[in-house]
Amino acid sequence: MTKQEIYQVLEAKKIILKNISWVELDKFTKKKTLVALTGIDVKGFYTLLFFRSAKARFLSKEFEAIDEIAGKIADQTGVNFKKKAIFYSSDICSKTANLMKENGYKHDSM
Repeated sequence: MTKQEIYQVLEAKKIILKNISWVELDKFTKKKTLVALTGIDVKGFYTLLFFRSAKARFLSKEFEAIDEIAGKIADQTGVNFKKKAIFYSSDICSKTANLMKENGYKHDSM
């Protein structure tokens, strides 16, 4: 997924972030379909966004891996992210959607 496509998603979802930084996920995972960025929203909350461009169905196993990566990113940056969201381009398992809600993630399709 290109940066231009990600910016289009942010614009379409009306997400405004300042101090955007792209997270190098090579240290955490080998998946090429996952992109992450961090920033500060208009109200001053630290925000962590994941973009998943895989065609396969989004299962709870993969969400658990993403949640683990989010914890590692928080440890590495020393920031407690108040807002976390995942954008995906495939179908999602209902169990995964419930897990996201329980863990404080917002989610939406791209």
